Amino acid sequence: NTLEPSSMYSLRLDVSYLDPDSGEQLEAHEIVMIEVKPFQLHVEVIGGIQILSLLNDIEITAQVTESQQNIAGNVGYRWACRKQSGYLCQKTNNEFLTLEDSSTILIPEGSLPPGDYVFTVIGTYDDGTIISKDSDSVSVRILRRDQPKVKILRSDNGKHDGRYPLILTAEIDNSVTSLSWSVSAGNLNLDSTTILSTSTTGTELVIAPNILIDGATYRFKVDVSAPGLSDNSAEIEVIINELPSAAILTVEPTFGFSIDTKFTFVAKGASDDILDMPLKYVFAVQPTECPGTELPGNRCPIIPLSNQADYPRYSALLPPGDYYPVVDIFDRLGSYRRVVSTQIITAYDSCPPTAHLMIDYMDRVAVIARAYNCLGDSDAVRQLVNLVSVTLSCSSFDVPQEALQIYFDELDPLLISIDENTQSTEIYVDNRVKSLLLSSALPLSDRVSDIGALLENSNIIAQQALQRGFLRDDSAQSLLSGISNLISGPLNANDIDIILNAIQNVSGGLVRDRTCNTISDDLESTHIRMRSRKQSSSELAGTSITTPGSNSASFTIPSGANSLPGCVNYAAVEYDDVSFDDGVSTVLSSKADLTFSDENNVPIDWSGSEAIIIRIPITNSSEDTKDCASWNTELAKWETDCTYVGEEDGFHLMSTTHLTNFAVLLGGTGGGGGGGGPPSISSFGSFASDFTGATELFGPTNLDQYGNLVSSFTALDDIPTEAFDTSNEVYDILQYSYSSSNALEWTIDKILTLAFTGGALICIVLAIMVLSIAPVRDRLSGKAGRTQKIRDRKEERRKKELETAYQSSSA
Repeated sequence: NTLEPSSMYSLRLDVSYLDPDSGEQLEAHEIVMIEVKPFQLHVEVIGGIQILSLLNDIEITAQVTESQQNIAGNVGYRWACRKQSGYLCQKTNNEFLTLEDSSTILIPEGSLPPGDYVFTVIGTYDDGTIISKDSDSVSVRILRRDQPKVKILRSDNGKHDGRYPLILTAEIDNSVTSLSWSVSAGNLNLDSTTILSTSTTGTELVIAPNILIDGATYRFKVDVSAPGLSDNSAEIEVIINELPSAAILTVEPTFGFSIDTKFTFVAKGASDDILDMPLKYVFAVQPTECPGTELPGNRCPIIPLSNQADYPRYSALLPPGDYYPVVDIFDRLGSYRRVVSTQIITAYDSCPPTAHLMIDYMDRVAVIARAYNCLGDSDAVRQLVNLVSVTLSCSSFDVPQEALQIYFDELDPLLISIDENTQSTEIYVDNRVKSLLLSSALPLSDRVSDIGALLENSNIIAQQALQRGFLRDDSAQSLLSGISNLISGPLNANDIDIILNAIQNVSGGLVRDRTCNTISDDLESTHIRMRSRKQSSSELAGTSITTPGSNSASFTIPSGANSLPGCVNYAAVEYDDVSFDDGVSTVLSSKADLTFSDENNVPIDWSGSEAIIIRIPITNSSEDTKDCASWNTELAKWETDCTYVGEEDGFHLMSTTHLTNFAVLLGGTGGGGGGGGPPSISSFGSFASDFTGATELFGPTNLDQYGNLVSSFTALDDIPTEAFDTSNEVYDILQYSYSSSNALEWTIDKILTLAFTGGALICIVLAIMVLSIAPVRDRLSGKAGRTQKIRDRKEERRKKELETAYQSSSA
């Protein structure tokens, strides 16, 4: 309330600088013109045209638009009713209709005679200093015949953003037996290419994203019928938000060096409806080639440069390569128009030619990144990290470990710190996705801990995508491709749980704006194929869920699926050529995963008594026995807790009464849970280590009532002869018998057992107390040493920087 409405202001910024060397005073100024528009209230009537019978109540609601919800408490409403002919509305008793001054009016059934009516609402905003008014209207038809009630509701109000699905719901009486949707105005055919709902005869109609024409107006109609009643229908009008007008995008200079040249992007000529202003800009580039980060269809991902700029001008550092400049221009409602320039800009590779110079290069980038971080320029920090990711990924020689250490000790922590302190938006999630995709192409080889750190980051990004959604059409695909790149190498067994959670969150982000029983979303990458959908439990029962592609894994759901709550999300995933290695099992097949989750993406345990049938393609034939296994996330190993049925038509068949990640194991190499078979005993040491599990491994029939091996033990030939040497401790175990009747021996045994148990408990408590002391825990784990090394390295670099600066100033 500081600036006067309907006024123009000219603001001038004066900048001066005193050069300390020459003593010269440098000055510059910039002028910006600001036009202050008067505040304008915007109200709307919820729903569309209503066609009702005499036996229906009339309920109409008005509200301010979504962008003005913060002032809703200061808005008052007044309603008026006129017949289509222009006369005031009269009730059936010939009295004039009076309406309440509230946001919602309710007219009891039978109050108005049959006819066409127009209800108009006038909203008034008054905060004591500003008064603004707006109006909207809706048509209502009351028919003479008895008809079923029908009304169309929208999931959103106001102008619709065509990037998202348009969800329309028919509110009907229980008497309705048939329903059909159509388009009464607007160029749109309702078929499998334009709708996400499975048919046009359900209560819900979902129009797919990016189908409706920007700025167009559509009228949707639903016809209903009920036995013994006349047919009825309702209509709703939807205006599609018009995207900002296209701009001309230019970049100067058109070539430079990746770490030294700032490229300036300028978008000129963008505009939009005054009510949809102001505009925001997100600048990016798209590589002409992208080995290692290609998306399906040989597409290259968009690499964002900025978060969200308020001005159509932006300067950025670029990774080495050739690029098309890109800018996404957003209006106030979130709709955006993408402008891709045909001009190619080139950032020449400043990648050092030797390993030694590569380390110096990384040191230099780390110094620059810290400087930008101190200045609060988080976009520049991200640009530098992206730049280094590309440089390290395309190096012509083996990247030295010291260079990668600088990346993970200095650059990556800077980016993590920025991400933790930046508000998550659709745009920012996309920025993080693309940074992860670039870092996933790094030559990580055996750096399992760094792969684990990037996988943990991918799960955090997927959780944000679950909350915010994916901005661009390549965002979800880029995130899946980044995870796919990371799991192509060696994995820590404990990281597999993170992978499964990340994939589930990606799936949840894909279907977050979907409604029940719409079509599925498919994503494929080098190693992961995923199908996601929201579906009702009643429709799931007795169906088969498959992963994308031909010859793919499938899960046949029994009729017990109707015990699942209402509408569920499912994610069916197949992992190809990925090592889920627990260090014990031999996996013969690809891995397949099916997860059910609720509307909040919380996993739902399968509790049906009927088995789910799993089919996994046969990729490695073997005549050996096979086991069905599932991944135990808590123990980080395969467990043979499902049933291997056999082979059929090129598939492994298995059955299970629970859901997780499944695979086929070579018989005899599984974990616990039964069915694993005895381990391979190749030496005395391996026998000694496994002897304590004899009951589980060889079966209780091979032991007598006292736990001793009996002569009928069929696996004696497998035990190394050294085990029976009297000089070995295992010999005593084999020969020892607890069949003594001497009570004193048993008393001594009990006392010793209690003493040893008490001592062990005391040791455990002391260990927990000692490890709870942070400095001790850090020293024992090596964390303190690693932290000190990083500090020493940083301190050494700072000393070098200060010495260099001192020498330069002295010169």
